Amino acid sequence: DYPEKLVALIRREYKRTVLCPFPWCEEELQFELSKIFTRLTIVCRKKERAKLTKDSVKMTEVLRPYKKCECECECKCEREKPRVVLIEGEPGIGKTTYCQKLAYDWSVGDIPTESSFPKVDMLLRLTCRDMKTAKIEDAIEDQLLPRDANEKDKEIFFYFIRHYQSRILLVLDGLDELPQNLFEEFFPLIRGRVLPLTYLIITARHEVGINVRLHSDALFEIKGYTKEDADSYIKKYFSCHNKSRLAGKLIRKINDDSQLRELTANALNTALLCLVFEDTGGRLPHNKTMLYCELVDCVLRRYCSKKEIRLCDKSPIDKYMHQLNQLGKLALEALLKDQLAFTPGELESKSTEFLQLGFLSRETSVSKIRPKPTYAFIHKTFQEFFAAFHLSLELETADRDQTALLTQLSPVDKYWQVWKFLITMVAGKSEETATFLVSRLSASFQCKKPRKSVKRQYTRQPLDSSDSEDDSEDNFNLARIFAETDEVSFLEKTVDAIAQCKQSNNKLSSCQIKMARTLAHCFPQDKVLMNESYLPADSSPWGSQFSLVFYEYLKGNRKLKRLVWDVLASAALADVLKASHTLTHLYLKTSRCIQALQANHTVTHLNMSCTRVNDVQAKALGEFLQSNHTLTHLFIAANLITHIGVEALADALRSNKILKNLDIGRNNIGDEGAKALGKVLQSNHTLTHLSIAIIWITRIGVEALADALKSNKTLKNLDIRRNNIGDEGAKALGKVLQSNHTLTHLSIADNQITHIGVEALADALRSNKTLKNLDINHNNIGDEGAKVLGKVLQSNHTLTHLSIAGNRITHIGVEALADALRSNKILKNLDINRNNIGDEGAKVLGKVLQSNHTLTHLFIASNWITHIGGAKVLGKVLQSNHTLTHLSIAQNQITHIGFEALADALRSNKILKNLNI
Repeated sequence: DYPEKLVALIRREYKRTVLCPFPWCEEELQFELSKIFTRLTIVCRKKERAKLTKDSVKMTEVLRPYKKCECECECKCEREKPRVVLIEGEPGIGKTTYCQKLAYDWSVGDIPTESSFPKVDMLLRLTCRDMKTAKIEDAIEDQLLPRDANEKDKEIFFYFIRHYQSRILLVLDGLDELPQNLFEEFFPLIRGRVLPLTYLIITARHEVGINVRLHSDALFEIKGYTKEDADSYIKKYFSCHNKSRLAGKLIRKINDDSQLRELTANALNTALLCLVFEDTGGRLPHNKTMLYCELVDCVLRRYCSKKEIRLCDKSPIDKYMHQLNQLGKLALEALLKDQLAFTPGELESKSTEFLQLGFLSRETSVSKIRPKPTYAFIHKTFQEFFAAFHLSLELETADRDQTALLTQLSPVDKYWQVWKFLITMVAGKSEETATFLVSRLSASFQCKKPRKSVKRQYTRQPLDSSDSEDDSEDNFNLARIFAETDEVSFLEKTVDAIAQCKQSNNKLSSCQIKMARTLAHCFPQDKVLMNESYLPADSSPWGSQFSLVFYEYLKGNRKLKRLVWDVLASAALADVLKASHTLTHLYLKTSRCIQALQANHTVTHLNMSCTRVNDVQAKALGEFLQSNHTLTHLFIAANLITHIGVEALADALRSNKILKNLDIGRNNIGDEGAKALGKVLQSNHTLTHLSIAIIWITRIGVEALADALKSNKTLKNLDIRRNNIGDEGAKALGKVLQSNHTLTHLSIADNQITHIGVEALADALRSNKTLKNLDINHNNIGDEGAKVLGKVLQSNHTLTHLSIAGNRITHIGVEALADALRSNKILKNLDINRNNIGDEGAKVLGKVLQSNHTLTHLFIASNWITHIGGAKVLGKVLQSNHTLTHLSIAQNQITHIGFEALADALRSNKILKNLNI
């Protein structure tokens, strides 16, 4: 039976719900849920790494079916409705309002029938902070059922929940406010061990949400108000006001201050701004702490007016300092116990005047079983503000153990809002206390780092063996080196907190400078990303303050080794370079800061790839190289440099005795630029690595380089990939290799070379004793070229890496290579990807691998190999081969039969480390 009576009562309670964000003005500031006039922006998160997407959804679309596949295109893959939905958001962003509005819409039947929202017979909204037990049925009875409900009705009610689970939606509001001792006991419900078919929507702050992401089917984030939504709220707030012009005035002030605009993304902060602006007649604070201080001032003035208490020119906060301190102490104690509510019986103080000031809501206990009068903070952010207020006063007391006082606020991520309020409160009182606070914050973070969510990372091995080497530190793989970490997030948040301690955008206060230097001393990072993506526009006060604090941090950081600089602040970079004694790797993302490099005295690696460097700026780099005595690696690939800019760099290289590695590929320097580089190579004796891939050179440019290599005794690595040198260019290189005794790595991939060019190179390799790595990928050498290489491998005793992927080689060419491998004892890495060797070629390689004991890396992906011949043969080989560590057979025509053969081999093979299928 459907428990119609009790469900009707629950619906009635939902319908009666009104929003009253501030209890001290509840008569004049109440919102009916049916008239909520602004919408929250809700966006999807990907399950992988919980990345935010641009996909926004409506309130009722969070339970829409999701694709089980990972493809991003529209496809006919199976879709499944999520059981567990996690919605995360910052404090005060509107998570509870979302839950209340959802329950209200369900109670009045206002959920659109065409939406993806499931047809549920019961929507049960539970407030996590009021839970006394992890037993979900007890929590439902405690919070939702009437006190006098008879046992038979309750029995029918819970019978329906147990036996019709797919028609039930549980909404758990504020998982971050769940008592700590109940958290682990709640996991069976989330994991589906309890009520496994029941739909579940959970809201939480990020620091708690991260612990349940792994068990959620769909992830969402409430991003709060857009600019238009916030402005709409402000206009409608003042629409019935006798001074409606205040709306326009407030919006203009917010538009002029990016920090205030940032505050309006948060629903609670927007309401507070309106309230304070109304009460102060048009004055606004410059940060969140000041906003709450102004609010406290307003509330106390209202209280005094109501009680006819005269202030006599005394600040309301000063007058009620003792009471506010008591309230703050209570807030801190409750916060440490994961509580927002308390009863008068829990108070140790004899004076309870602070209960009447208006900062607490007086309510009947949510518990229907054991009702008792309860006071509650209207929002956790208010509780955190008062806790910080109390701590700021305690830190001024000389007889208190300040370290022990702050140790309570650990782990940092759990109490971050308290720390942030505290920093901005203390900074205006005592520089000594402020710097001590930053040092303790850093120590607390490093002592108890937040628990990380379990992440599994799956990567696909590249087809080309040479591609895997592009992940070197010299190439500044930013995604790997500067990945988002807890440390990066902590640093940005702490710098932000210090930046908000002062409103002026011209310079930092002495206290801010000391706090930034303390942060640098106590929390030095060896790699830092100074990126404009998390800075507002330079014209904004907050952006300027944040930048200035960050610059001070960088100047004081004695551990800094790697720095990405992506802001237009040349003078600031110069200051950082002058102050730093440890910085070695600089990734300069803007070409406008080149002049700052003159201040460098430690950087050895400079990367300016993809920064639109032109010829004028290349000349400036040349001037820098003439006087610099530390830079050994310069990467300026993928820019706008022509032969004119290269000539300027070449002039510098004639006198420079330090630079060893130059990457100027993916520019448009042409044969003229190659000639300039050729000339300088004749006299330069320090350059060992030169990369000029994709620079539009022909055989003319290569001949100039080849002439230089006849006398050059230092260059070891030459990369000329993806140009148009042809067979004539290959012949020029072949001639020089006969006499050159320093070059060890040569890449001439994708250069329209045929077997004719390879024959010239082969002649050189018969006598050359230094070349170890030869890359001829993606040319057109065919079987004839493979035969030539096979012959030379029989006599060459230096080549260890050979890459001939994408060269139209069949099993005929592979047979020639295999014959060479029977006697060759040097070659370790062979890349034959993207050819057409088929099963016959695989069989040939399989046979030779039984006797070859030097080859460790074999790449034969995309070669039309099937399970019938190739995979089975390779499987047998792996059972006996004891040298092969890397094998790639991806993108072939191998079915499960072939994979089974490989799997059988791997059971006994103890050598293979990497298998790409």
